[in-house]
Amino acid sequence: MGVWRMMLRTLCAFAAALTVCAGSVAVVAPALAADDGSGDDGDATKLADVTLRWGMNDETNSAAFFGGCNFLSAGVAANTGGSKTWDESLYTANDGNVSIVKPDADGAWVEATWTSKCLTRDGANVTMGKRADGRSINTESQVVLSGGTGTVRADGATTISWKGSWTVAYYGGMTYWSVTDPTLTLDADGTGALTATASGYGADMNDASKWLTLEPQEIHLADFTGGNAVDVAKAVSDHGFTATPDYLGVAVDANGDHGSQAGKDAANAAYWGAFPQSFVDFQMGTGQSAYWYTSGSARDFAKPTLPLYVQYDASYVVDAGEGSPAAGTAAGGTASGSGSSASGTGAGPGTGAGSGSSATKKTTAAAAAPSDTAAQSSGDDASADGADMGAADTGAAASADGSDDRTMLIADNARTIAVGSGAVAVASALPLAAGCLIRHRLGLDAAAELDRRLGL
Repeated sequence: MGVWRMMLRTLCAFAAALTVCAGSVAVVAPALAADDGSGDDGDATKLADVTLRWGMNDETNSAAFFGGCNFLSAGVAANTGGSKTWDESLYTANDGNVSIVKPDADGAWVEATWTSKCLTRDGANVTMGKRADGRSINTESQVVLSGGTGTVRADGATTISWKGSWTVAYYGGMTYWSVTDPTLTLDADGTGALTATASGYGADMNDASKWLTLEPQEIHLADFTGGNAVDVAKAVSDHGFTATPDYLGVAVDANGDHGSQAGKDAANAAYWGAFPQSFVDFQMGTGQSAYWYTSGSARDFAKPTLPLYVQYDASYVVDAGEGSPAAGTAAGGTASGSGSSASGTGAGPGTGAGSGSSATKKTTAAAAAPSDTAAQSSGDDASADGADMGAADTGAAASADGSDDRTMLIADNARTIAVGSGAVAVASALPLAAGCLIRHRLGLDAAAELDRRLGL
């Protein structure tokens, strides 16, 4: 009798499972499958092999003042032991579930490479100029994480997690940090956050031995609130969603060695804001803090968050689009050429000099004065993130011997220092102690804030 009872229970369970699965497939297919009915998530639907795609912001994929460009790399980068530009051995475009992709001239997504990481879709070097659509000329690169798993409850509350890491490198790798195992959590109303573990390194301008490993910590990479909330019901029916994380209108406490958030005014209202507070707090240690909020500089327009894409399955397609040609005049310099770039002084991969630049391998950046009045001296609320400064003039290039006489103004909290272009070029290749002053003024050194965070 016991055997028959056991068989009957098995048949009933099987029939119930078929009923649930059939109902689930009728609503969403094919990446979604019904939960087993156990626990608090009995009314939830499982997601498998979900893909996350994000370029973070334009500045992360744009030209750097020296060091070539800012770029994304798959995986957690090795410890370089000091503030220095990367070589090819440190870069990877594919690591486990993570890859770095960018559009080619035909608008197709292709995997990035060491030689293409600083190039626009048409193969030109990125510059500090603007595109016709007002955005920074950039590589349009995205980090792609596959293999995400999670659940969508009946009320729309969604949780998706990914395994994998990527690294955010600025100034050709002189300062970098990494993101590991992001998790997306959305409430039933579509508000929520993308969180992850951040890790990286900080340096101290006063002590060359302080290339310090930062304590890994969980941060908010992106928040979704108010008008940026995700339509969770539509996401299920569409098999994915596109949403732009909070930035515009976000205020943060960014007081520290690299300057506070600039006040909102008529000039910056269209792009004024910040990444999440915990994100900015972490960057106080890396030295990148002012790249992630409006600081009053010529590059503030390139800092707002880019759209983030979540594909529940392959039927939700992310199109690379057609890009945008360079503006007729780009941030004080004259742009030329077609596609999404301007020829001239753009920094090339690994060399710091673009194909159209008169700079040689001795120099890693053009010497130029900032055209944005917010970046000038004379008491203005100047920027603390040095890559914003000077490089806006894409028409000015260092001479072949690095002895250009023009002065570059580098602003830091309403102060400027004049540094010859040759000195700046050399500084990118110097050890921390020799180039510390220049790099500090460029926002690369965490200084007192780093010591405070690490309890030193």
